[in-house]
This record gives sequence, structure tokens and C-alpha cells, in this order.
Amino acid sequence: MKADNMVDPSELASAASAHEQFQADGIYLNTASLGLPPRSSLETLRAVLDGMREGRSTGL
Repeated sequence: MKADNMVDPSELASAASAHEQFQADGIYLNTASLGLPPRSSLETLRAVLDGMREGRSTGL
């Protein structure tokens, strides 16, 4: 029996696709910090910042 708040395993990303979202330069040990941001978040942030820098967006 599946609880209502359980995630369907078929909806989860594979370990390989999740691994591609994170990249550290060198050895990275997460010791109770926020951790590395996923690559997709960094790309979105760069796009927003570029829009602000070029006057295309307020970023808000």
C-alpha cells in the first residue's frame, strides 16, 4: 500500500542524470552546508543576471 505522500519511483531521476546536474572543481565534501547548486539553477541564474546587465529584465 502506497501512502499519499510517497513518490512514485518511476518519477525519480536516475542516479546518472542527477549526477550530471552537479559539478565540483576538485574534491567536495558537504559537511552540513547548502551543498552544490544544480547546473540547471546556475544556468537560470546566469540568464536572469545577463538580462539585468543588458537591461532586458529587472530580475524580480
